[in-house]
Amino acid sequence: GTKAWRPGRTSRWLCAICREPLHDKMYTLEDCNHTFHTDCIVKSMGHGNIGCPTCRCIPLGTTAHAIAGNVRSATERHNCTSMQRAFVRGLRAATKPKPPCALKQAVAKYRRELLRIKRELERRRLFKQVQDRAIKEINAATLMIKEKYGAEVDKLGSNGAFCMKCLVVKPHRKYCRKQSRIPLVVFFKGKIARAMGWRPMCVP
Repeated sequence: GTKAWRPGRTSRWLCAICREPLHDKMYTLEDCNHTFHTDCIVKSMGHGNIGCPTCRCIPLGTTAHAIAGNVRSATERHNCTSMQRAFVRGLRAATKPKPPCALKQAVAKYRRELLRIKRELERRRLFKQVQDRAIKEINAATLMIKEKYGAEVDKLGSNGAFCMKCLVVKPHRKYCRKQSRIPLVVFFKGKIARAMGWRPMCVP
């Protein structure tokens, strides 16, 4: 982890932007390895300062599009990490006597969602088992039909092949359910984090 700063330490333990001690919410530039507070470097890049605040190093091949992408990436990582910390604190706080009403409701919804996901996974597992057995039986029945009527189909030619398509039941496509772009578990984690006072950083 990051060592705590105390008087007497060198300036490398300070954020070069705000001159405050570094903490766990840090971001290190890949080209020069200088470290800053995530909030500070994101705001600095958002204001158009593409160089490192310490050494003024500008990454090779830097474009406005790449800068915007880096800002979004750093912001997303910061939001994800800070939300997870607030979420864990919220789960702990919910076990204490008389938790806040908003936190209590958010934790209850999160646990209900976990239970729903568990039941859904079990339902899909059972459905997959039945589906696999049904497909095997359909394939076996298909082969039996082809063997039984193969001679007649050969005599009829193309018409017989068309009739065979009508007689033979083809296996259905495997069941596939589209997943939500934002899983509900993450949504309810955000609810718990917000109940603990967490707010996402917006891209400047």
